[in-house]
Amino acid sequence: MAPGQNPNKTSLFDDGLICPVPPCDFQADYATLTFTETTDFEKCSDPGYNCHLYDETPLKIDGGFYNYTSGTETKFKRKITIEKEDSDNIKVEVNVEWAEKGRTHNLKALEYLTRWYQ
Repeated sequence: MAPGQNPNKTSLFDDGLICPVPPCDFQADYATLTFTETTDFEKCSDPGYNCHLYDETPLKIDGGFYNYTSGTETKFKRKITIEKEDSDNIKVEVNVEWAEKGRTHNLKALEYLTRWYQ
């Protein structure tokens, strides 16, 4: 450990991204600063909540921005799943789902966050 580092302090690498029972599902929009502000994270921190449930809240659109609080409700639902794979890697998967013409569609994006600097 480098001089001056606190062994009890969470590193900036995963601060606010990891929940007690991974993987956890989140909702976030352009105004979300950290996942600790989201309802799903708070529920996930509660031992009685099943972190693997997908909240069915549709996105709204307001002035060209998708969010969960204001505007016109859309057919799109978004789930962000974050899973810490090991001490240096976090997997982030975003799934957008919608129903159209009697069929369910989805689009997934996958990214890995890596601690490349300590």
